[in-house]
Amino acid sequence: MSEPKHAIDVLNGLIVDLDTPIKVLTDYLESEYFEIDNDFRKGLFRFCLQTLILNCAKYTEFCRDYGKVVNTHAQSLAPLMNQFKIEIEAKGINSFRNDYIGHIRSKKLKRPLTIEETDAEINKIVGSSALPFMNWICPDVPSKTDSTKYLIGVLVLMRDEIAKSL
Repeated sequence: MSEPKHAIDVLNGLIVDLDTPIKVLTDYLESEYFEIDNDFRKGLFRFCLQTLILNCAKYTEFCRDYGKVVNTHAQSLAPLMNQFKIEIEAKGINSFRNDYIGHIRSKKLKRPLTIEETDAEINKIVGSSALPFMNWICPDVPSKTDSTKYLIGVLVLMRDEIAKSL
């Protein structure tokens, strides 16, 4: 398989893997089960937010590994690709992935992390409310939002532009 086709496959995976946790959280928040079990609610938020954070980190790997493909097959989108990569790095997402999500022990602290420490690091990335972070990834109504303003929109644009060039 060619590099552009690999890039399309990776982008398809990222689109689904970023969209799904947002849909899960949104559906749960709108359901009758929202207030039933506080521990489950906390666990669901942690699970979905960590999944989003992990996939944002994977996006930076995409930029590193397939930046040349984007520059060749979707050149006009390369600045947007880099802008979102910079924003992800500025949020500390790669560091969080390396020190918190991927391991039970913090290399930096040289000990296991408490739930409170992990939650505090998540809050540094997403803020006091997860909604703006989730909307930055994919807004409630993507069709009413400029695709260049949210991560999944940019992923779809890049995928479609690369596919068009083949």
